[in-house]
Amino acid sequence: LFQWYGTQSFIGHQACAILAQHWMIDKICTTPARDAIRQGFEIINEVGEDKLTDEVIAEYARYDKKFKIYKHMLDYVRKGRIFGIRVAFPIIESPDPDYYEKPFNPDGVRPASFKGWVMVDPYWMAPILSADASARPDMPDFYEPTWWLINGKQYHRSHLCIFRTSPPVDL
Repeated sequence: LFQWYGTQSFIGHQACAILAQHWMIDKICTTPARDAIRQGFEIINEVGEDKLTDEVIAEYARYDKKFKIYKHMLDYVRKGRIFGIRVAFPIIESPDPDYYEKPFNPDGVRPASFKGWVMVDPYWMAPILSADASARPDMPDFYEPTWWLINGKQYHRSHLCIFRTSPPVDL
């Protein structure tokens, strides 16, 4: 019985990408994303009480269009379902060359430094675990990568939005 389950293992990200070219698999992976964004969203202020002015909402709509928010949201969920994981992170201009290696600090984001979103497929990244994450099962972030290596650069997990469909157990 164990051997049968062993042969049913993960087929790999490249095979997932190839299979996703089939119209039915593509539809199965794309439909939940389309359903999720079909109704759109309403922008509210920080405390969620008063409605924003029409001018502010129009400005947000221009930024949504400029940064292609709907395209990115669709792509995020669709490819997350294809690969089982999808990582997105904001492009923030920072004078600090190690900005992404350190934990995210909202106070370190300067005005007009946001330049959009980047989405990364799993075969272009590798997890890096800290000593606690890899050896201490009593820690809350046990077996959760502390950094992800993307294009030779380390990104702290707090900068990343990580979508997982059903993560495997940590054995």
